[in-house]
Amino acid sequence: MALRAQQPCASTSVAGLAVLLYLRQHAGMQFTTSFFAVLIPAAVLAGVVRGFAGFGGPLTMLPALNAFMPTSAAILVMSWIDLVVNVQLLPRAARAAKAGVVVPLTAGAVLTMPIGVLLLLVVDAVIMKRALSVTILVAALVLLSGWRYPGTIGRGGWVGVGALTGVVMGATSLAITSALFLHAGQQSAAESRANFIVWVFLGTIMLLVMLTIGSGFDAELLPAIGLLAPFYIIGCVAGSYLTGRLPDAHVRTAVLLLIVLIAVVSLVL
Repeated sequence: MALRAQQPCASTSVAGLAVLLYLRQHAGMQFTTSFFAVLIPAAVLAGVVRGFAGFGGPLTMLPALNAFMPTSAAILVMSWIDLVVNVQLLPRAARAAKAGVVVPLTAGAVLTMPIGVLLLLVVDAVIMKRALSVTILVAALVLLSGWRYPGTIGRGGWVGVGALTGVVMGATSLAITSALFLHAGQQSAAESRANFIVWVFLGTIMLLVMLTIGSGFDAELLPAIGLLAPFYIIGCVAGSYLTGRLPDAHVRTAVLLLIVLIAVVSLVL
């Protein structure tokens, strides 16, 4: 059993090293020493956060990506990488998710996500970089406060939450706005987590389609995705292993404080 558990990590690490060797020989983007030194550890750390907490991977990794590429490119890379993890979580989550929540969320987001994508593509890159850091900082502080919407939300309300989240997700790729409302009403923690996983999967696909239509897909991003995805997956496996073995509340607080620190640093740099 132990040998089987190690095989996915071994295969993903070999894949990552293979891409690393390829990049050293075929440099398309600026794959500098600092790119590898910063983004590979960032991918592992973000994966650990994602695997342990069930959220926070993009919040942790996007500021690092944003330091090496435009915001729109960073969002594309992060969205593709996180989508791989979501695919693995989807079958189990789909069985527990509630259509009465996920469908209206998605319907609301379809209406407004193009607005966010338009902002991402037309607003000055430096402004968007700062806006992304501010969004991450605010999201982490709100989650750190423990605030959740206390009331009950009907279908129309979920459409409204989806519309709000669609704008934010289109501009930043972050679906964290919806997480503040998914614990509303009588939903259990398992149902809220399942709804979030399914919704983020659907929202990420919509975002990738809209970004590809709006700006095309730069093939030079493929090596970055291929390099960082295996390390992100390794981190997710490690984070999942730690679930239940460390005090959940304390680790979540530490994760959110780390995200706050990363966001502040990215604003200063």
